[in-house]
This record gives sequence, C-alpha cells and structure tokens, in this order.
Amino acid sequence: MDISKKETDPGIEKAGNRETVPRCTPSKLVRDLLKGGNDAELCIKTGQTDMLKHMYKTGYYQLRYKPSFNICNRNRYIIRDASMWNDYISLLSYFHKDLHNAKYVCPKNLKAEHDRLLRKKNEIEARQRRERDRIKAIQKEKQLKEDIASFYNRMERFFGMEIKGDGIVIRPLESVTQFYKEGKAMHHCVYANRYYRRSECLIMTAIVGEKHVETIEVNLKSFQIVQSRAVCNGTSEYHDCIIRLVEKNMSLIKKLTA
Repeated sequence: MDISKKETDPGIEKAGNRETVPRCTPSKLVRDLLKGGNDAELCIKTGQTDMLKHMYKTGYYQLRYKPSFNICNRNRYIIRDASMWNDYISLLSYFHKDLHNAKYVCPKNLKAEHDRLLRKKNEIEARQRRERDRIKAIQKEKQLKEDIASFYNRMERFFGMEIKGDGIVIRPLESVTQFYKEGKAMHHCVYANRYYRRSECLIMTAIVGEKHVETIEVNLKSFQIVQSRAVCNGTSEYHDCIIRLVEKNMSLIKKLTA
C-alpha cells in the first residue's frame, strides 16, 4: 500500500507535499502524522524523506541524533543516505567532535568523510588490540614462569622416581614442557586444563618401549588413582597392568610425599 497514492487526511496534508511521503508501512506512519509534533512530521516538513524511510525501516520511529538533524535543516542540508549519516554521526561522537557544528554534521561528501573516520577508528582499535595482546602475552609469560616455579617446588621430590614391571616404565612428568608434550602426544587435556597447577595431583606417564601408552593421575591426599587415560582418553591394552603397578607402589609415593 502506497499512501502517496491515497487521498490523505487534512492533518496529513499540513505536514507537507504528498509526493515527499516515502513508500513504507502506512499504518504507523499515518497514526504518527495525525498526532503531529513528532519526528515523522518534522522529516516531511523539512523534505528529509530518506531519514523518514530509515526511521520506519529500522522500527526506531525517532531521530537518533535530533540536535544534529536540526542543524542540517537550519543549513538546508538534505540527508541523502540516512543510514550512513547516522553511522557518520556516531563516528563523530567517537572522536568527540562537536555534533552541533554544521562543519561536521553537514559534510559535502558524506561517504568520503564516513570512510575516512571509519579507517581512522579501525586503525586506533587495531593499535589497541595489539597493545592488549602485548600486555596479555607479558602476563601469560609471567604466569607461566610462576607456574613453572610452583610446579618445581611442589613436585621436585618425585623427580627421578620410576615404577617398573611387565615391560612398563612409569615416571612422573617433571616439567610444564613435558605436560605440553604429553597432552599433544596423547590428545587429551592434561596440559590444556593446566594439571601442572593442581597441588594435589601427581601426574605420571606410562611408557612401553619408547611409546607413551597412558597418563595417570594420583591424588596426593587420598592416594587413589583418579584416572589413567590412553590416547584420546581411551584405554590401552596395558591399562590393568598400569593400575596394578601404581597401586602396588603407592607406598613409595606416600613416602616421597611425607
């Protein structure tokens, strides 16, 4: 339905020439125009039909930057691309420009000014992201150093320990780097979930030949095996032997903990 082709109420006629009324959903627009004294009527009176269309397309029904819009009207500046103009005013606000100054709000080349400010904003935000990433990297490095020192102080007593039997050798992981390698080789979360930070955990690896077959977690408070995981959290053919070996040597772990 095109209200520009319909006979209009005198209350709508007073708002401006019918040819200036845009094609849009009529019911809400008609009600607003009949009320009078609103932004829709202002747009029609001032010939700002693209802004009117934009308001009703977005469902906002009000001018986002009315003081700046009024500056445009006082300077007989017609906004041809309302969506871009609103974005441009938002960019002006970001750069703390005077939104009541015609020099800024009535650009001769809206697209060029919009794109210039957008590039400038993107450059600023890119620098800010780089700075945040730099700070984050420093903090991460500092945290890693603290984790390494803490892990070493807690677990040094277990370094060099070996449990052997049935062709299986079980050793504790002795560095954060070993946690990383274990997690990568076994495709599980021993490194990603930072098990090296857990003071109550003793993490060991079971090796057959040169192959790591399972990763074992022992709780140093209960002295129970919490889990023993093969590749991708599965179970290897050596699982039962590994469990028996660790349980058989739990007294050694208790002794080193004391």
